[in-house]
Amino acid sequence: MNFYSLIIRTLASILTLQLLTKWVGAKTISQCSYYDYIVGITIGDVAASFALEQNTHWIYPVTVMFLYAFSNVFESWLTSKSIKARKILTGVPYILIYHGKIIEDNLKKVHFDINDLSTQCRIQGYFNLSDIDYAVMETTGQLSILPKKQAEPVKIEDTDIEYTENTLHAHVIIDGNIMEKNLHSLGFDVNWLHRRLKEIHAEKPENILLAIASSNNDLIVFNKNETLKHNDYFI
Repeated sequence: MNFYSLIIRTLASILTLQLLTKWVGAKTISQCSYYDYIVGITIGDVAASFALEQNTHWIYPVTVMFLYAFSNVFESWLTSKSIKARKILTGVPYILIYHGKIIEDNLKKVHFDINDLSTQCRIQGYFNLSDIDYAVMETTGQLSILPKKQAEPVKIEDTDIEYTENTLHAHVIIDGNIMEKNLHSLGFDVNWLHRRLKEIHAEKPENILLAIASSNNDLIVFNKNETLKHNDYFI
């Protein structure tokens, strides 16, 4: 391949990508479904091959790119017309926390464990899961959170509320297992945990999905096998 041919094919691939982007429609990364993401990567890879492989006639890579773009446009049209197609092709959001209860079955469906859920909540500023009323895993892979009323953000200077320091929280039971090191980091032991569980009439540790303790003696418990009454909250 000579230098001028490389320039021409590169410019042609760039022009083709620009046209396809306009056709498919602009989306931010957070708005892309997994299929959108894969199609974008594939088209970009084909465009690079188009620019570099002189032995391949230009019509072949251009055809492949247009077919991928068409499939993306067709999927968007189909999912806008059919609820069933939308559920099959793009999936549905999953409720991971419902009215403050962790829905273990839905965690498994999105391949999350308690640590993954806690991490995503902390990223959004919620270090205590008991502050969350609803948490929904969107089809884009993002976690949407609706906090409880008392946990909604408020500016202290705009209220008459007396400011108090946040307390340390730690997971002391995860999936039925007592986390003794975390208990010790709060200044407690296993005996304290069993005593507090009895005081709040909680399940035995083996029946608890997650328990969160704080340094001020609070204990919040999420039981295993919580379920939703209805599955199709989102379509």
